[in-house]
Amino acid sequence: MKDGIDSMAMPEGSTLYDLVDTGIKHTHAAVGVVVRLRKELSLVKDIPVLIAIDQYNNWFTFSEYEEAVTVRSTRPIHAKELATVKAFRSMIHDDMMVGAFSHSTAVGKLRQDLPDVPSDARINFPRYTLDEAAAVCHYYLRQRLIRREAFSEENCKRIYYLSNGNGAEMRWLATFMREQ
Repeated sequence: MKDGIDSMAMPEGSTLYDLVDTGIKHTHAAVGVVVRLRKELSLVKDIPVLIAIDQYNNWFTFSEYEEAVTVRSTRPIHAKELATVKAFRSMIHDDMMVGAFSHSTAVGKLRQDLPDVPSDARINFPRYTLDEAAAVCHYYLRQRLIRREAFSEENCKRIYYLSNGNGAEMRWLATFMREQ
């Protein structure tokens, strides 16, 4: 587990590819990398940059995350409190924001109904390994989804084994983490 790592220095002259590669290789830095990538792309003035966001309306409502308030109660976390959403919502007020919205009432099609989409286009992600689960627990701690006094390596392992590495179940179980 990576204790106390909240930021990561990038060497001078690094490319955007290096930045993205760092986020992929060091999962504890992934959110920071996405935030930094957005910042770097906003500096580009010579070439138009398109950032497409699916389910944009979800940024203005409550997320599926909850914060433990007491042992028996939690509070819902608004999407604007999440680091990635916060970074991209700031585009609304920058001069780089140009919006296009679809108000279509059409019903979405299943993948097999769409033309020219290969049948293997869907990617199934495997369950987390113990190291990946540890990185996720540290991310939850940094984002204050887990209380610091309740956080321990033993509790992270409990969550991992209870959820069998399932990310959605780990997120749900993390809200119940408490001191031993």
